[in-house]
Formats: sequence, structure tokens, C-alpha cells
Amino acid sequence: MDLLIIRSVFYEPITGGELFIDGIKFCDTLEDTDRKLSSADSLDKIKSVKKQGVTAIPTGTYDWKMEYSPSFKRVLPTILNVPGFTGVRIHGGNTVKDTAGCPLVGINTISHRALVQSQPTLEKLIKKLKNKSGKIEIISI
Repeated sequence: MDLLIIRSVFYEPITGGELFIDGIKFCDTLEDTDRKLSSADSLDKIKSVKKQGVTAIPTGTYDWKMEYSPSFKRVLPTILNVPGFTGVRIHGGNTVKDTAGCPLVGINTISHRALVQSQPTLEKLIKKLKNKSGKIEIISI
């Protein structure tokens, strides 16, 4: 199953976007600041630009799978092998205070500074992705 996050709203400290599943929009996303990093960048560059806990993951294409998260104590979509990052999960949350680099899912508010309906959206996502895996592409436009 292919996932795509298109980031299109950029202002400190948030990055807003949309999550697509197999080409169909599923929901909105909210992430920390996009610092214009790419998975093609060197690990040294990523580490020098990344600000711990307040940086969106680099753009690029990654594998993902459903995996148990000890932090959340449940199975969540996990984005694998993100250079300079560990434990990247797609999860629920309303503002960037609820993330440390992971994409949050829900419905954007008019200001794009918060998500609503995050937990119901996450539950639908988990149900849809159950026992699946695939690729996720993250792009900024």
C-alpha cells in the first residue's frame, strides 16, 4: 500500500500537508518545521540542520510497516530508516506540541496550526493499514 504526504503549508513552527493512500486523499497532516532536508542529504548535513524534537523528517521515499510502539503502547504505522531520526510513527495529536518530528493525522483547522478529529482519524487509518506495509513518499511543494 503506497502512502504519500504532500507538505504545502509552511510557517514556523508548523508544516501542514495531506496524506494520500494509493492516490486518494485520506486526511490532513501536521508536522514540525520543514527544514528543507532530503533523504539524499548526508547524515552530517541532516544532523547539523536538525533541531531535536522540532524538525520534520527529511523528504524522500521510505518503507513503512505497522509496528508496535513501546511509547504509544499500540501498533502504529512506522516510517523506517529515516536518516538522523528514530522511532518515526504516524500518530494522533492536535498541535506540534504533540510531536517530535512524526507526522500527525486529522483534519486541519482554518489556521492550519492545529488538527481536529485526530484520534478518530488515526483509528480509521490504523484499520485501513492493518497488516499492511509499503512505501511512503514525502514531498514539499
